[in-house]
Amino acid sequence: MLSKNGSKRHRSGTDRAHFSISFVVATAYGNLYGKMTRILSELLGAREPAFRMGLHKLERASGCPSNDVRLTSEIIQHSKQKLHELGLDTHNTVGPELYVVLKEHLGADDERLRKALQAASQNQDIMASVAHALRTVPIPRSCFALKSVVVKKLFRKLPPKRAMKQLGYRSLDSMLKHEPVASLYAAAWLTESPAWCRSLTEQYKHLTASDFEVRDIAVVQPNSIR
Repeated sequence: MLSKNGSKRHRSGTDRAHFSISFVVATAYGNLYGKMTRILSELLGAREPAFRMGLHKLERASGCPSNDVRLTSEIIQHSKQKLHELGLDTHNTVGPELYVVLKEHLGADDERLRKALQAASQNQDIMASVAHALRTVPIPRSCFALKSVVVKKLFRKLPPKRAMKQLGYRSLDSMLKHEPVASLYAAAWLTESPAWCRSLTEQYKHLTASDFEVRDIAVVQPNSIR
């Protein structure tokens, strides 16, 4: 190190200490940054090294706020908190162990939800209970939907034959006359092939604004084994 008059002088003990601390901090931060970036990359299934290089460019462009390190720290912290709430070891829990515990909690939550729905509707039939909950939940009811008469026209152009068979109809006209349009649409979407569903969606390209209307959402409950 050069002094003011140009001659060399040795680093003092304080200078060497400051240099050592700075080096250790920089190395530790570099290791932490690399680890955090790797965790984000694995969680997102990103391709390397493109992901790491992209992060570095974003960091430099935004003034190096280390948002990826902060985000990864939050993910790790929240994950450990959830593991603790589940009664699991925050440092030594494997995937299969977590899956079993989550499955147990899911079953318990499902049972609590079932009882709450049945109590609210005073009906033991779970489908009726769900329908009651949907009808009474305090949400906006208005929607922009396809007119029923237009749906019937689409079905006449593209008969949902699998739905007809499942519902026990031989005549398309009879099915359109006796079944609610919303139920038919749901049945067709569930039973017909992906190719049929794509063909139906393609028909929407030929629709106009007059084919739609503003109306309340209808909650339709299936009332037979069909």
